[in-house]
Amino acid sequence: MQNLRVLSKMGKFTGLKCATTADNIELGSHINAQVIIGTPGKLKSWMKRGRSQMMNPKDLRILVFDEADQMMATDGFRDDSVRMINDINQVLKRDHRQLQILLFSATFNDRVTSFCRRVILSPNEVIVPKEELSLDKLKQYLV
Repeated sequence: MQNLRVLSKMGKFTGLKCATTADNIELGSHINAQVIIGTPGKLKSWMKRGRSQMMNPKDLRILVFDEADQMMATDGFRDDSVRMINDINQVLKRDHRQLQILLFSATFNDRVTSFCRRVILSPNEVIVPKEELSLDKLKQYLV
């Protein structure tokens, strides 16, 4: 819900449509939001084929995992996430499309980093050492 609030404020004048798995969206409804925020298990159920499919994996271009260290460290979430990534990539491969996957976290231990590198092929990494992480190094701009 926090991500949805921030995204809604940032995209206030853009016409950006957002949805979250925390919303009570009726089963079988079609979701046509550009940004969908949710847990891996719920998103996977929304993408199930059949009459109750709520979102089509073909429509996905960017998949973001926030707090990826927590999610990837939990066996159930990790397994659901890997299955979801593989399912989406299979669908997109048929249409010669690619999915950009972003993993965000304040902390990544070695085990999680190693796992992410196996899941994400040829990743671009932005890692800030703890010693350099301070507010005086950050610049913020209001646009």
